[in-house]
Amino acid sequence: MDRGTVNTRIIKRSILKHIARTEPVGTTVGTDYSVVDRGASPFAIITAQGFSEYNAEMAYIRALNNLAAGGTSADSIIVDIQAEAYYSEDQLRREMNRLSELSHSRNIRIIGGNTTYMKYGGHGASFTITAFGKVEESVLSQLTEKLTVGDRIVIIGDSGRYGASLIVERARREFGNEQENLTMDLNKNLSFLDRFAKSYLDGAVMDVNECYIQKTAKALVDGGVSYIHDVSFGGIYRTLTEIAEYSGRGIDIVHEQVPIRQDTIEICEFTGINPYELLGTGGVVAVVKPDKLEELEEHLREAGIKYSIAGELTEAGERVVHSSNFHMKRSLTYYEVDALYKVLN
Repeated sequence: MDRGTVNTRIIKRSILKHIARTEPVGTTVGTDYSVVDRGASPFAIITAQGFSEYNAEMAYIRALNNLAAGGTSADSIIVDIQAEAYYSEDQLRREMNRLSELSHSRNIRIIGGNTTYMKYGGHGASFTITAFGKVEESVLSQLTEKLTVGDRIVIIGDSGRYGASLIVERARREFGNEQENLTMDLNKNLSFLDRFAKSYLDGAVMDVNECYIQKTAKALVDGGVSYIHDVSFGGIYRTLTEIAEYSGRGIDIVHEQVPIRQDTIEICEFTGINPYELLGTGGVVAVVKPDKLEELEEHLREAGIKYSIAGELTEAGERVVHSSNFHMKRSLTYYEVDALYKVLN
């Protein structure tokens, strides 16, 4: 089985199918947070998790982002670390120091966790962060409003940028700027690091602070959106498919309205992967009612957030991306594996 988030087919038939439907939020494809308690009105308690085999900070970011999609920020977290036998105490200490710094800066408490050693698997350590927060019942109701035909799809953040950034960082770490052998297992005659100028690759690397979506999520909530989904494994295409799955509607997206950077496109072309199926941490997709679109755009402009009105929900069951300039129409299918692992494996 491929690395990364379990593919959508398995999630539906072998995981969600066996969970009792006791809450309106938390057991469906397209929702990455869960309701713990709705009895503390005017607030509800929600929780979300984030995972990374890269470092603890990325698991932390993903947990906070999933919680932000539920309209709130974290007030406490639980830390779970699974480390391989060779993973040193110094490495554990560095990861926990970083988590402590991050949590202290946001006034988030670390309230528990678990650390275990496991057999060798080649990944060093994996990190799972469980975050908890309080959200106003009115906000939770807003973000779980029924999605209908004609609702607009808003995309914020450049597709696949974080995944492209990881590819560049891995190339530099493993092969260095002077090496000439990195082919990404794709039988290329030209070195990845030789193909692009250093300054060009520098610009492709994403600052970790750009991965947080809390500011964006607040502007979206204030602007009246009915649904928020952060972009992660499987990229923008997976996110759009999950929105269609969650809403029970079709979805029609204009290809030219999906934001993407030129450096991401060129890195993906060279490595032979689809940038729209590439890890997109830091990106967000929201759904808004047509009568609230103008208000939302005003909030986003005031917050200095770039956005694209990329499409809408449709009556038909089709899930498509089409071009307004060329003869192109692509059907969106269930997520299988993030394009990142086609390169890094």
